[in-house]
Amino acid sequence: FEFSSRLEARVPAGELSALTREVLGEMFFMHCQTACTLSFREDAALPAHTAVFGAPLPETERPEGEEGYLVRVTPEGVRLTGGSARGLLYAFYTFMQCVFYTCLREGEERFYCECGCVRDHPAIGRRAIHLCLFPKYLPLVKKALRLSAYLKMNCVIFEFWGTYPFKALP
Repeated sequence: FEFSSRLEARVPAGELSALTREVLGEMFFMHCQTACTLSFREDAALPAHTAVFGAPLPETERPEGEEGYLVRVTPEGVRLTGGSARGLLYAFYTFMQCVFYTCLREGEERFYCECGCVRDHPAIGRRAIHLCLFPKYLPLVKKALRLSAYLKMNCVIFEFWGTYPFKALP
């Protein structure tokens, strides 16, 4: 499946919140290393927890579990199917991780994704990242959280080091 710097995903009405769409767009832009645009169009004909790029592909199977997902890629299009909204989000992340470029020259950007099928579901229910927060690194927290989401983490443990003023300690 090949595409240029503009990619449109068709999703069921109300499937992804505005914030989720914004985050996916930012992640797609960062992954592609260039001025790429990921846009969304609502399609009432699609079943829940599904997204389609290019030609519509028939649904052949459902993913395992709520966080499970399928990514099917053919030369004509891509179909992402999740067991839930979170599963669909994980399918988007996996699709982005499978995108490579053939050209990054401005105005001539070309990307591709190898044909195939990815079936996945988490073997571990809680996948966590532990962040030790120091005052001077607080601006990096948003980036760390976005990266942990991209890696399909579903729990964050914050540890605040040197940020709470204890009156008993000088």
